[in-house]
Amino acid sequence: MELKFSDYEYKRPDYTTYKAEATEAIEQLKNAEDADIAVAAVMLMNGLLNETDKQANLAYIRQSINTKDEFYQAEQEYWDEYGPLFTEINTLYYHALLETPYRMELEQVLPKQYFKMAEYELKAFSPEVIEL
Repeated sequence: MELKFSDYEYKRPDYTTYKAEATEAIEQLKNAEDADIAVAAVMLMNGLLNETDKQANLAYIRQSINTKDEFYQAEQEYWDEYGPLFTEINTLYYHALLETPYRMELEQVLPKQYFKMAEYELKAFSPEVIEL
């Protein structure tokens, strides 16, 4: 069965929940005692990142399709306010990912481009812009 764009469910991610779950995954990665634990932490964080990105993109696209839709206008305002906060947490993850002693093992599971993307994400974000 093929999904239509309208079939995708939008659900605003709760920032507090995301922060708690992401922080747990980041700490698990930082404190990993072996490669299996590091891989599990990365997979957990990937799930969080993918779901959050999906929801942010759904809100953005739906708001851009109908700029008079009050619900998605409010969602876009939410993402404008909280997006940098999500990104700040994500940069903590990218730091942990790039500093893990299990990088070689992670490169067996993840494409090398994933690590390049993490490097670029760190270059593109500065916590000083959050207030702006």
